[in-house]
Amino acid sequence: MHAIVDDVPLGEGSLLHLKLIPQYQGYSSRIMRPVYFGVAPREITEIARIHRRHPRSAVRSDEARREG
Repeated sequence: MHAIVDDVPLGEGSLLHLKLIPQYQGYSSRIMRPVYFGVAPREITEIARIHRRHPRSAVRSDEARREG
């Protein structure tokens, strides 16, 4: 994920992608988590629900959307 740097404060309706990169004994791994400020729209809630049950299916459907 890449960000657009601006002076707009985060607030209701903002989506923030947290990216952590823990390191241990020369190894590292990215951990990314989205954080939505406020009540998420139905579409985002539904995607999150599907992803929790079937983590790879949300990725595949996103890839299909981009291709098609």
